[in-house]
Amino acid sequence: TLHLSNRMIKEMPTTFVSSSYLSRLVTLDLKQNLITTCPEFTFMINLEFLDMSENQLATLSQSLASLSKLKQLCLHDNKITSFPDIRNLGNLTYLDLSRNLNGNPLKGIPRRVVDKGGKVLLTYLKEQLHSTETLFRIKLMFVGQGNVGKTTLLNTLVKEKKRKKIGKIVGKKEDEESEVKPNVATDGIDIKDWKARGDEIEFSAWDFAGQEVYNYTHHFFLSSHAIYLIMFDLRIKDFSKVIYWLHLIKVRAQNAPILLIGTHVDDKRCTEQYLETTWQQLRRELGTHNEQVTSRHSISSTSGRGLEELQKDLLRTAFKSPYLRREVPKSFFRLEKELKLCQICLSVNSEGSFPAQTLDQFTELAASCGVPNDSETLQQAIQWLHDIGTICYFADIDADLVIIDPQWLTKVFSTLVTLKTNFVKKGLISRSMLPQIWKPPLFPESLHTFMVSLLERFEIIYRIHSEGVIFVPCLLTDMPDRNSFTSWSTAINQESSTSSGTNNNNPLQITRSPQSSSRSEGEIVQVGRVYDFAFLPTGFFSRIIVRFMHSLEWRSLDYWKNGIVLAQEQDSVWLELVEERLLKLYIRGPDPGLKILSLIDNISTLISENIDVPVKISIPCTHCMRAGFEPMLFSQRECETAVAGGKGQVLCPRGFTTVDVEEIAPDVSLAT
Repeated sequence: TLHLSNRMIKEMPTTFVSSSYLSRLVTLDLKQNLITTCPEFTFMINLEFLDMSENQLATLSQSLASLSKLKQLCLHDNKITSFPDIRNLGNLTYLDLSRNLNGNPLKGIPRRVVDKGGKVLLTYLKEQLHSTETLFRIKLMFVGQGNVGKTTLLNTLVKEKKRKKIGKIVGKKEDEESEVKPNVATDGIDIKDWKARGDEIEFSAWDFAGQEVYNYTHHFFLSSHAIYLIMFDLRIKDFSKVIYWLHLIKVRAQNAPILLIGTHVDDKRCTEQYLETTWQQLRRELGTHNEQVTSRHSISSTSGRGLEELQKDLLRTAFKSPYLRREVPKSFFRLEKELKLCQICLSVNSEGSFPAQTLDQFTELAASCGVPNDSETLQQAIQWLHDIGTICYFADIDADLVIIDPQWLTKVFSTLVTLKTNFVKKGLISRSMLPQIWKPPLFPESLHTFMVSLLERFEIIYRIHSEGVIFVPCLLTDMPDRNSFTSWSTAINQESSTSSGTNNNNPLQITRSPQSSSRSEGEIVQVGRVYDFAFLPTGFFSRIIVRFMHSLEWRSLDYWKNGIVLAQEQDSVWLELVEERLLKLYIRGPDPGLKILSLIDNISTLISENIDVPVKISIPCTHCMRAGFEPMLFSQRECETAVAGGKGQVLCPRGFTTVDVEEIAPDVSLAT
């Protein structure tokens, strides 16, 4: 045993390395030094434990492969970019190349594999050395509003000959845009392969349906292993979906490159000045939320304008991606080709075909392609195929099931999110009705349990109260049923009947509070909260509905896609999501302070558990509501500071009137 750790060693002496003494060495500890050149290990024939972690190593000596008795090798926190052939290291059971960001930037080895280390990394390296190919493939995601030209652009890129022909049509009239066949909306997600630049690189192109109803399912397919094209129509200056997708990608696919694509650039409105103004307006609306945006393009799939530069930019972006160049065992590629054949068979003849395989069936197919029949290598193959989008595998839902056709999953989702049937009432479906919705051969009954678990896992559906009922939020109506919350609407209408400009058909627009200037005992009081989120993913409000559906404390009077009305004794609650990011909470009752505290706790828990975005919390002014005005909003911090400072009051800017914090936010007074 020789311990030389933390000695500021920069290089091992030649005489030391060649010493015959080293042939008897079993343990060598060289960690925490400054070694830049790996020593030769030719004479260390009996070495079993080697630790060279926390040095400055960039390469490893090929003589490392001769240490046939080596059992443990620690090399974390270095600068190693390649690894020698380790097929002769049959006794090696531990290998540490972790902390890839701070240390080993190993090229071609997935970060996930490096971090797991041990048997996973060993198996990967040994399999990789047998026979590998470099992977030049990456996902290309087409997202954005419906009918902006996502499918048209993808088809134009895929059909290279057609693109070249179209690109020559430079002198066509501006109004010929209208002669193009009308857009047909994509149903769910379409997946196509596109080989670019002489088949040098292959894109797995995913065309996402733009209709709002599909927003509930899209986040399921987002991945950091992709390039995103957020598309919008230059003729319509509505950037809401651009901003929505920017936020969603930031949450679900951090650091993935994003290209902003404006379509229909050949329209007569799209002059140079118009385009410059449009892009400037978009930049202003995006503000600081465009960190992942790498470029912007104005294109037309009809004339080909801007397509050549877009293709060049896609190639540049792809070659910069860490997920493009990756050494992958050839057996994995052979397995992928077999799976592609399976998918073709499924698309040609779905009857009698099965969109999934058991793990045993998949293992047998993998073995026929030369994938070693051990669990570690098989899991690596499955994970790689899942990452590139060839298969879908969810071990936490059903470890014995491999979905060999990812597009089949989009059909599972679309059958529910587009469901129009008497089976549904208030978004609820009886479990016994699923065989009427999911019919064989496309949806074998043996997969129904898996399908329900999968949809539940990704919060597209929820189980309510019992196993016999499921809740599908995207099937809810857009507007509330006023007959279901008479106790709330009656009180509001009584108090607001003298207010001018109020719409009594929408209780949320009633800003007048039933309070008088001198509050009497037992009088109904209204207080509230406004949550202003930088971004809210689709489905967040569904979780609020589900939480209160299961509540033993509150009774739901009505709920719809973005709202819910609750009641408890003399108290009633109106909770609604407005403009996709403003969550408004109102509670009415004789003493709502304690009740609103409970509601706020529930909402705060949902926020902390599900989203990580900035949120501004404000408190409506009751003085404004008494006067019949849209209420001014006090920040929660302002109210807390007033109470903590002993003032207990805040100033309303509209009437320069002081308002008691205890009146507008009794929970703040209680909690501070």
